[in-house]
Amino acid sequence: MNEQRSPSRASASAAVALGLTLTLAACDLKVSNPGPVADAFLDDTAAHSAIVYGAARALNNALGAGQGANFGVCGAVVAREWYPSGQTGSYSCSVNEFRNLLTPNDASEVDRGQQARWLAEQAVSRIQAARGDAGFAAWPLAPLALLYAGYANRLLGENVCATVIDGGPLLKFTIHFARADTAFTRALALAQAQKNTQYQNAALAGRASVRIWEGDWTGAMADAAQVPANFVFSSPYNIVDANQYNSIMYATSSAAGHRNFSSFNTFYGDNFDQFNDPRTPYVKSPTISFKVGTGSLPDLGDGKGAVGAVPYWQQMKYLTPSDPIRLSSGHEAMLIVAEGKLRAGDATGALAIINQIRSAVGVQPRQATTVAETWTALKLEKLIELWLEARAVGERRRWNGEGVDPAAPGVLPANLSMTDRTGKNDCWPISLNESQTNPHLSGGQ
Repeated sequence: MNEQRSPSRASASAAVALGLTLTLAACDLKVSNPGPVADAFLDDTAAHSAIVYGAARALNNALGAGQGANFGVCGAVVAREWYPSGQTGSYSCSVNEFRNLLTPNDASEVDRGQQARWLAEQAVSRIQAARGDAGFAAWPLAPLALLYAGYANRLLGENVCATVIDGGPLLKFTIHFARADTAFTRALALAQAQKNTQYQNAALAGRASVRIWEGDWTGAMADAAQVPANFVFSSPYNIVDANQYNSIMYATSSAAGHRNFSSFNTFYGDNFDQFNDPRTPYVKSPTISFKVGTGSLPDLGDGKGAVGAVPYWQQMKYLTPSDPIRLSSGHEAMLIVAEGKLRAGDATGALAIINQIRSAVGVQPRQATTVAETWTALKLEKLIELWLEARAVGERRRWNGEGVDPAAPGVLPANLSMTDRTGKNDCWPISLNESQTNPHLSGGQ
């Protein structure tokens, strides 16, 4: 992201201004907008909490907030986590994204992700400079700021084809995993010193999830093994601000009138039908089916012509606009250990972990007699666990050999195909905004 457009100071200032407004409102009903806040005010310790929560808001925007153009909603399109069932003009994605034709003009998700990364990293460096090393290490929100930096970098690494850092030259996308690893490692050290178990487990789980991209299976498994099976760390959403709604939920809200996506014609719908799996729930609404007109969603390039009437099967993982979206979980950590075992030749041990999870959620165990079948079972279990969490695109890329490790075996069901459309893309390119303004790129001035 071009440094001259980096919005950390403006966003943090806005967050501080909002906090001041709310404080004044509690005392006096005659409140006016305080307007811009001096940049130096951000060095005041009273502003630091607002800066961290501003970074959280930016992460939400990239992950799954706002009226579309985030990795949660549109990543679900690309990875076949749901099926288009209507367009309302909001809480949706571009036609090209429906086709898996990811172009710079359809990459505003990347700008949001870069904003989240920049804000979190700047929050850490700025607050540490203001408080000093010892003061920062003792501050209760310091580990959280570092966690947001780690998760923002992971989100980018899993979803972008290539990247830039603050207006710099083109870099390989894996640089984000190295930056995330550093942030999670620092968060872990501070959380341990502060005896904050929640942040400690989040740092371990987050670091394990990026080390598998780096090929550090020993380190990833060691981290993951320390995460409790019932652990969950999520990004919070709210109903106070419409721009902070869980847009994955809102895009499929019958009450809101969107109904943009359906579990129809998906592996996840099939999984719920077959196992009544509580991790991929949906309800059928036979009386509500959107006919997608050729003006809004023409031929998707899958050989089926223009999409007609699509049965509306509403996802039920997220029920309200304030439902959180998971960033890490104990089950994901267990599946990292399972994959590490599988890569080391222990298919039996891997399958045992898979079925341990399935037993815990109340579904039938998987059967596998070959290594390839165990790989299929592992992939499906991971995709089920990460359903609608903006993670599936990344996992699919990694299994295809886009990380350090070679491509993994294990076939997937046909309705999980990501190459049956006109476009075959599985990651977002540098955004048009970045390419036109970054002097290191061909379009930059």
